[in-house]
Amino acid sequence: MHGDGARDTRLSGIDTSWSLVRQAHDPDNPTASAIRRELFERYANAARRYLQAMMRDHESAQELLNEFAVRFLRGDLQRVDQELGSFRRYVKTVLINLVRSQRRHAAGDPIQLAFEPAVDAASRHDLFDTGWRDDLLSKTWLELQEFEHTSGRPYYTILKHKVEHPRAPSSELARILERSYPTRSCTETAARKTLQRARQAFARLLVRSVRDTLSSPKREDLLDELRWLGLITYCQPVLGPTEAE
Repeated sequence: MHGDGARDTRLSGIDTSWSLVRQAHDPDNPTASAIRRELFERYANAARRYLQAMMRDHESAQELLNEFAVRFLRGDLQRVDQELGSFRRYVKTVLINLVRSQRRHAAGDPIQLAFEPAVDAASRHDLFDTGWRDDLLSKTWLELQEFEHTSGRPYYTILKHKVEHPRAPSSELARILERSYPTRSCTETAARKTLQRARQAFARLLVRSVRDTLSSPKREDLLDELRWLGLITYCQPVLGPTEAE
């Protein structure tokens, strides 16, 4: 995270997903197995929700999630094609193939759990993307809360209150800050400035989380991914009004 001290958060040192994929399959890396588990845990919630929605049966969805976990954790990710650009697209492709294979198996065909992208697997599955988006937002809130805890800057407190009470005036925000931090006095002007900085901090954390799932650092690829996931308005404080449209 850049600017206003937010770069000091402990989470800022997390490697990108693609960097972790390479480390996870380095035969000389003694932490490869732990890295694979970390990667899986990042995307397990979105995968679980997607499989449950697609299978409409908890037991079948859990079986597929277990299969996904086994193959993920034992190292099948080494076949990932970085040309897909987005790690979201790769994970989604894997899950699509799992669901298709399970349905073929149920119909009497031999099961084939392919980890290579199918030709027609690029069709948009809003269920998965929605879960992915929700996880990114949840992760960003947790990071902002952690930053407040480590830095003492009340960005999480003021932004969370404003989201929950969008019509709250500056006087109310100032009282919230004084209640949360009794040793500090806060004017309405200071509350507005703190809210502005909180929005910027949230946007930077969210941009970083999305950027870390992309194989390309190019700005246009980042903007495309933000638009695809419907997150670009959240990032407007750091992207600017023109790019965020």
